[in-house]
Amino acid sequence: MYKSLLITISLLLAIGCGEEKKAASGVSVASGTSLWKTSCASCHGADAKGLPELSPNLIGSEFIAKSSDEELVEYITIGRKAEDPNSVMNLEMPPKGGNPMLKENDMLSIVAYIRSLQ
Repeated sequence: MYKSLLITISLLLAIGCGEEKKAASGVSVASGTSLWKTSCASCHGADAKGLPELSPNLIGSEFIAKSSDEELVEYITIGRKAEDPNSVMNLEMPPKGGNPMLKENDMLSIVAYIRSLQ
């Protein structure tokens, strides 16, 4: 009886702690969707397929597929200059997509949203 009670309590604590950690982090696809619409869609399109002569299609992007979430957050944080040799369209992407209010968790949510489209 004692062993069964101990296992039950351990499982409840493990489940509860996991949910708390997830909620505390604030990272979610739903949040990323909302942030995408307000911070990224004007250049990259509502569907992340890019806009002619403004931004590349991010769906099926090799760059996104090969980059870790942390690398993508770093990229979003820094942006890219038009003259960067890795720039696909030779256009500038401003740091944080031009939204200085974005926090790391916001950018992780945006990355989660982008990955959900792949």
